[in-house]
Amino acid sequence: EMEIMMKGNAGLASRVPYTIEFPNFTRDELYQIFVSILGDKIPYEEGLLPAVSRYINSIPKEVLEAKEFSNARFVRNLFERTWAKAATRCQLDRSDTVNITEGDFNHAICDAEFRFENMRRERVIGF
Repeated sequence: EMEIMMKGNAGLASRVPYTIEFPNFTRDELYQIFVSILGDKIPYEEGLLPAVSRYINSIPKEVLEAKEFSNARFVRNLFERTWAKAATRCQLDRSDTVNITEGDFNHAICDAEFRFENMRRERVIGF
């Protein structure tokens, strides 16, 4: 889209002499982003990270390469949703601390924005 805009306006193209490419993150990099957000200050159960790895490795290639896939933002949103599920569970359990479980993560990935069939769908306007 940016290339089309630049070709359509020669004056603009001559004023922007550099192109910065932002390649998509790999599956392993997406996993590492989740782990780095989790950090070492948030307690979590042993099964969480294998569940995260399985989920990220199950994302279809067509989704990872889709122009609409938000890549690292997707992982951040996934973490935040997982944290929200954990916080809600811990509050209902009257726990003094929030720890993230595999169950919290599994509840998060059931939400619509983290299900692959929703990511693949073309957005069609009209009838």
